[in-house]
Amino acid sequence: MVDIEAHFRAQARWVTSRETNPSSRVVYAPFEPNDAISGACADLLAAPEMDRAARFGPHPLKAHFLQRRAFQRFCASRALHGELNLGEIDLVHDDKGRPMVPQAAHLHFSFASSSGGFIGAWSHQGSVGVDLQEPVKTIEPQALAKTCFTRRERERMDRCVRDAERVDMFYRLWCLKEAALKSIGEGLPFGMDRFEFETGVGARCLSAPGRCGAPDHVSCFEYRVDEAYVALVRQDGPGAPA
Repeated sequence: MVDIEAHFRAQARWVTSRETNPSSRVVYAPFEPNDAISGACADLLAAPEMDRAARFGPHPLKAHFLQRRAFQRFCASRALHGELNLGEIDLVHDDKGRPMVPQAAHLHFSFASSSGGFIGAWSHQGSVGVDLQEPVKTIEPQALAKTCFTRRERERMDRCVRDAERVDMFYRLWCLKEAALKSIGEGLPFGMDRFEFETGVGARCLSAPGRCGAPDHVSCFEYRVDEAYVALVRQDGPGAPA
């Protein structure tokens, strides 16, 4: 019998620390293609979640879904300092699709995943969005940037001397934009160019939708997990989405 809480505790990697980002935490865990682990994760899920899992049939994505949902409960348990077991935690979503944990209504959560793993973020200061991107070799950054980035972002990419630098900037901007959209409960159809970011030694928001207030009310954090890009965006303004 696999102890899933012990499994995630052993495998999880803290991306942030209380010293560098005291009001928000980010944690990562790898996906494990292991039937015993996936089966133990299934034991934690609610009936509606198991109904969704059943739609995958025997496809490998089913195991990924089961582990992803169990990992989200692990994050909530860590956010609550272990006050509840994973099986006692409920996961719901608000009318914007943002994840909520009724037992931790004072906290804001966000989750993302890739084929290789899962990432979770939470904050007690403002609504958050997190994104995780594993780079792929077939990406065409300039072509995608034309449809998703602002003019100034595209111009900065065009000024990159090396292809590797251009690809790096693309992933950093893409991650920041997806995380920003999640932080206000929106998806890609809302428009990735509604947020504009500048990347350098650190990232900062240059423009944001009116509901966010001034751009300096949008806090940005960037991390790397092995080769994967991670971005956390938090809404800190007085009118930030609740």
